[in-house]
Amino acid sequence: MMRAHIPHHYLKRGEKMKTKTREAIFGYIFASPVIIIVLLFTIYPIIMVFYYSFTNYNPLETQKFKYPINPQELLEFHVGMFQDEVESVDKIIDYFDPFSFIQYDVGLNLNEEQKKAVAEYFEVDKLLEDFVEGKLNETMTTSEFMTNIWLNKKNTF
Repeated sequence: MMRAHIPHHYLKRGEKMKTKTREAIFGYIFASPVIIIVLLFTIYPIIMVFYYSFTNYNPLETQKFKYPINPQELLEFHVGMFQDEVESVDKIIDYFDPFSFIQYDVGLNLNEEQKKAVAEYFEVDKLLEDFVEGKLNETMTTSEFMTNIWLNKKNTF
């Protein structure tokens, strides 16, 4: 049988640790990995389920505005013309619908508040002028793109 080695400063001179105490310490040491795994994979998820049930957290919505896009390519696809074919905003303004552009080309499902914000604050002229001038040919996240084309409503997206 292997004996436990306990540092000298824990015991008084000549005193030995009781066998039951030594066995209890070794038992907890050997059982600790199992206890940690049970806590990590069963107790923690149960606690988090209760936490998230009292919040308005939606894990699918957290990544909604994080994927990369190229606005110039999206606008070319939406209006059906390449950027170098367009001489002025007047040529493409009739083909541009901000709601269908955001929902179908950018790929965002808008809630009612966001639809009202698009109708009121979306800068169509600025976006199309930047498209004609070639300023949109860079990759950015959806959130960065949406905040760049608003007048005052920066925190909607």
